[in-house]
Amino acid sequence: MTKALFIITKSLMRNTTHKFRYANNVPLNLQDETERVNVLDYIEIDKKGNQHFWCWVTDDTVESMMRGGCCRWRIENETFNALKNQGYQLEHNYGHGEKHLATNFTYLTFLAFLVDLIQELSCPKFQQALNKPGKPTRKRL
Repeated sequence: MTKALFIITKSLMRNTTHKFRYANNVPLNLQDETERVNVLDYIEIDKKGNQHFWCWVTDDTVESMMRGGCCRWRIENETFNALKNQGYQLEHNYGHGEKHLATNFTYLTFLAFLVDLIQELSCPKFQQALNKPGKPTRKRL
């Protein structure tokens, strides 16, 4: 038996409508004996009426997909927080500047952050320096 969940939301700030549809136990194709999957559809309608469609076929439940999305959001949020507040001076609206100079600075900042993360995971001396009493931040280093 197929169960479907429909959710429609409207973002007032951007005047964008978001439509979600999730269905469990859907046949993968029209054959009698076929694998059954879960389907997630997402439709975004912008203020001009343009529609953008996305569809995912999965064996996950809606709860596990939600948890995965929340984990991804948390990882992105923590990364941008570190880049903004722990000495990398990267702002969300960094801009592109003239002749892509700001973009190159952004790439170099990402590269420095990547090197710091590798050091944090693999170098005991870096871990020791980072975790000294006081403020355990990269900014202090």
